[in-house]
Amino acid sequence: MTQKGGVGWHRRGQGELVVLGCDLHGSVVIDGTKVAADRAGLGQLTGLLDQARIRVGAQLVVVGVEAAGHYHQTLAAHLADRDDLLLRLVNPAAVAAVRKTQLNRRRKTDWLDAAAICDLLVHGEGSRLLLGDDAATALRPLWSGRKDLVDARVRLRLQVLALVDCLWPGLTAHDTALGVRPVLRNLFTTKAGRILLGLLAQGWSPERIGTHDMARLKALFARHGCQLKVTVAARILARAHESLPPHPAATVGKPALLAALLATLETLDRQVTELEATMAGLLPHTEGAKLTQINGSARWLPAALWRSWARPAAGGLVEGVARRRAGPGPLPVRTHRCELLHQPRRFRLGAAGRA
Repeated sequence: MTQKGGVGWHRRGQGELVVLGCDLHGSVVIDGTKVAADRAGLGQLTGLLDQARIRVGAQLVVVGVEAAGHYHQTLAAHLADRDDLLLRLVNPAAVAAVRKTQLNRRRKTDWLDAAAICDLLVHGEGSRLLLGDDAATALRPLWSGRKDLVDARVRLRLQVLALVDCLWPGLTAHDTALGVRPVLRNLFTTKAGRILLGLLAQGWSPERIGTHDMARLKALFARHGCQLKVTVAARILARAHESLPPHPAATVGKPALLAALLATLETLDRQVTELEATMAGLLPHTEGAKLTQINGSARWLPAALWRSWARPAAGGLVEGVARRRAGPGPLPVRTHRCELLHQPRRFRLGAAGRA
């Protein structure tokens, strides 16, 4: 039987690691040691691994790394270059489960986490660490970056709506019981809404907009490249006449702040679009290439489905879809969109078992 050793390391902070090693029988061969996450720390870590392997006569050393976002990737990549080490990625939920079985559910320390990682390695747990240069690996940070940008955009849009409510009270009000509905469907995705936001950022008030008649208002929007419909123009004018005039004390400095937020949102929109274009170019070179043959999938596949497909434990999006098929035969596809969107009870992307 080949002697095997397991080493688990847990990130203590942004600059430290806690390393603990054991043999196949669970005996500790590397006591809990703190290592700096720099060049010297990497040398110290490799020295500890070599000494422990020689001491126990291990022919294979398995290194377990707890998934920690992007923090573990750099050090793990350096260890992955060594042929005498086998790296395994350990799910933080599995580490917490081991602590719970050891009656340490409420005690979370770096030492206990490192010991839990070793226990998982002894039982053969852990998944392959994906640090290659293939398209699937390249999609991971792109998807994560897009998610961060979208989250930031959502927060900024909420701040913009708060400013709009100060500059034009009731512009986005919606109350079915009172018969009040928003003037525009969406201020951010419609051209008329973006023009209206720009006017407010320039210091326009509802009273000033209300002084325009139908023809002048349509001409104003036309100068900004928007052919305003008569019904929409009528709603804008009606809401401007009915609006409570904003008090100067509540609007001081708000137009300038709104203009700055709109410029930031424009930058975020452009960056999200660029990321989606990059992801759409990489996705056909991955396991999800078959799904990109569906018409209209270029926009929603890279962003919406990558979250389910990107998990190695799930076996990939295509395999997950195959497991969820209601019957034999090819994936049901309509001429203009994927039928997966119309079968929420029959298909759960990236999940196991039947609905």
